Amino acid sequence: MIIISGQPGTGKTTIGKYFSRYFDISFLDKDIICDDFTFYIMKNLFNKDNDKDSKEYKENVRDLEYLTFKKILKSQLELEVSFVAVAPFTKEVNKENEYFDELYNLAELHGYDIYFIYLVSNTEE
Repeated sequence: MIIISGQPGTGKTTIGKYFSRYFDISFLDKDIICDDFTFYIMKNLFNKDNDKDSKEYKENVRDLEYLTFKKILKSQLELEVSFVAVAPFTKEVNKENEYFDELYNLAELHGYDIYFIYLVSNTEE
């Protein structure tokens, strides 16, 4: 299992797709999975565009996206399907956050290694 994290524009999706093709494993992108229901919620409940910097998104939708994504990752581990998972994981990479604990335990139970990659970009070009 490969988890790729980083801020927008750092190449998470590009690198994730490369690894997916190279290792012939599934590619799971939080935005692809969640954007449709996020857009629907933001538009119909808050009359807002899909603005992921908005207060409404951060307080009402963001955690639902990550919970949904985690359930999908767990199901893949339980099925013993290798994958690349791509998302910013900005709150989840915090050391005190327990988001990854269950995934690590499940991966260990099924004999998987987890590789975590955090991407940064050089904006001084």
